[in-house]
Amino acid sequence: MPAFSTIERLCADALVDAERRIETRIAEKLDAGARERLDGLLTKMLAGSISRFIWLRKFEVGTNSAAANRLLDRLEFLRRLNLDPQVLAGSQTDAEVGAKLLAAGISRQVYVQKIEEMTRNFICRTEETGAFVRLGGEMQYTYTTLDNFPVASPLIVTCP
Repeated sequence: MPAFSTIERLCADALVDAERRIETRIAEKLDAGARERLDGLLTKMLAGSISRFIWLRKFEVGTNSAAANRLLDRLEFLRRLNLDPQVLAGSQTDAEVGAKLLAAGISRQVYVQKIEEMTRNFICRTEETGAFVRLGGEMQYTYTTLDNFPVASPLIVTCP
């Protein structure tokens, strides 16, 4: 079995490669109108000189109806973008994932554990989502292949 640092590096490389491929596949599926609407998220500024994109990412932990309404405003804005959900469909088939794991000498179990660890790290190190989990919330990501094979479904219930 390869050293842990080798497995970690290979998984990190695979994730970077997957992210690039996902971005390319998404961009190829966007029509001109969708590209224009998404570009507007970066170019249109709101009061306070922040872009619409930053406004969408800004998550405020709150316990009152005003905070809930701000979150609903963001969701409504995203719905109005009218993006086709199929644009975000999977990136690799199960056979492609299996072949890459085999070539790298990594078991599927180790791969899933690494996905779960990286998901936890991402959620917990992001200020807003980490705060949400520390306040008792739960977050779950479901990773599937292009052919809808379930890869991992980590449930994050605690953050340090």
